[in-house]
Amino acid sequence: MRTESNLNNLLVKAENEDLKTLCDILTTNKKGNRRFNECLTTTAQYSSCYPHKMQELVPEIINELQHYGANTVMTTLRLGDGVPYKVILRDVAKKLKVSFNKNTSEENIERYILQKLFADIANKLSEEELRELANNMRIKVATNCSKNILIGVLQAAIRRGGFQSYIWITITANAITRAILGRGLSFATNAFLMRLTSILAGPIGITLNALWLAIDLAGPAYRVTIPAVVQIAYIRAKSQRSVCCSTNI
Repeated sequence: MRTESNLNNLLVKAENEDLKTLCDILTTNKKGNRRFNECLTTTAQYSSCYPHKMQELVPEIINELQHYGANTVMTTLRLGDGVPYKVILRDVAKKLKVSFNKNTSEENIERYILQKLFADIANKLSEEELRELANNMRIKVATNCSKNILIGVLQAAIRRGGFQSYIWITITANAITRAILGRGLSFATNAFLMRLTSILAGPIGITLNALWLAIDLAGPAYRVTIPAVVQIAYIRAKSQRSVCCSTNI
């Protein structure tokens, strides 16, 4: 098992439900069945920790992700130690045609991936849906501005980071989780996020269909690594926001 201190330090502080979602992405296909080449659910640690003590399962979750990050042959045969998260992240970014350089941090690559997903999705949303998104992201836009201007304003807000970026990551992670697991993220204590993701899950979920088709054609590893990277990006953004804010949105 490779040492992933940065990723481990992030995940051990994550909420149990968010780790459970990440674990399910790694182990469960969109039909609700176990992935044929996953090994996590066969471990003693999984049996003792899932679903209520997920922080104790973090090393095994990382190990499973590392194996999926290897090439398709290695993943299928379960050979070697897999690959580190930074390699997985860069591979996902390349697959999604995201630009970065060798010095780009993991956090920034995650953000660039989410920005690219917005660019891919935005053109497929209607002007009304874009205005709904802007309204819920608390972005003021003129009533007579065009769809292209709306997209530009939203892109700029997401690039700036902060609240708007966090909201977009949350919406995207929720839509992806709903698409591949049949359920969204848990917002039991946050009525705002429950309402927001409920409103936008349908339109954004529909626009993800073409992306999932491309992922299916790319190979089984990407069906796991792309959603896993988005979920980790969500966990990171949520962690950073909890440091900045003492109350719910």
